[in-house]
Amino acid sequence: MRRLITLAMAAFAVIGTVSAAAQQSEPNVSSVAGRATWTFDPEKGTMVATPAPSVVVPGRLDPEAVANATPTSTTYTGTILMTVAVKLVSPLSPGAVLLCTGGVGVDYTVTESSTSTTGTFPDLVGFGPLILQNSQSTYATISGTKATCSFSIPYTWTIPASSTSGKTQIVVTVQGITGSVGIAEHVLDTTFPVNAIRTARSTSVGLTGPTTIPPDGTKTTLTGSAVL
Repeated sequence: MRRLITLAMAAFAVIGTVSAAAQQSEPNVSSVAGRATWTFDPEKGTMVATPAPSVVVPGRLDPEAVANATPTSTTYTGTILMTVAVKLVSPLSPGAVLLCTGGVGVDYTVTESSTSTTGTFPDLVGFGPLILQNSQSTYATISGTKATCSFSIPYTWTIPASSTSGKTQIVVTVQGITGSVGIAEHVLDTTFPVNAIRTARSTSVGLTGPTTIPPDGTKTTLTGSAVL
C-alpha cells in the first residue's frame, strides 16, 4: 500500500513538472512577416500584389477591449520613380510594342495581443500582413537592342498607428516598400477574322525599396534590369 502511494505521488510530481515547463515555453511570436508577392498578367497588362499569408495564434483577447482600441492613422504622400533597363535578346516582331506595367506598395503588419492571466507572456491572437499598392502602365522607349521602362507613380498611403487600450495592444510594423515591373511584347495578330493583340513574350522583375516610408513629398527611386 505504501509503495502504491509513493508511485502515485511521484507521477503527480512529474505531471506538475511537465505542466510548469509547458507554461514557461509559451511561444513569443515575432511581428515580422514576409513581403508581398507580385503577379504580372501580360495579356491584360495588370500588376497585383498579394500579401504574405496570415498567421493566426489562438489566444484570450477581450473582444470589448479590441472594440475600444481605435488607433489613429498617419497619411504619407510622395512619388515612386521606377526605371528598368531591358536587354532585348532578339529583335521585336514587326509593329510590336513593349508594354511596361509597374506596381509599387508598402507592406505592413498588424499584431493584436493581450496580457495573459499570469502576466508572463502575451497572448497573440491576430497577425495580418497587409499592403497598400499603386500601379501604372506605359510603353517602353526602344533603342536597338535596349529598351527602358520609366514610371513616376504618386502615392497616398494611410497606415494605422500602434495603440494600447487596457490589456489589449495593437502593434503596427512597416515592413518596407516593394515594387515590380512587368514587360510584355505585344503584337498584332491578323490570323483571325478580327485583328487582336497577343503577347509574344513577357518577363517581370521585382524591386526592393526602403524599409521605412520616406518623409512626405519625397521622390524615391527604384531601379532594376531585365532580359527579354
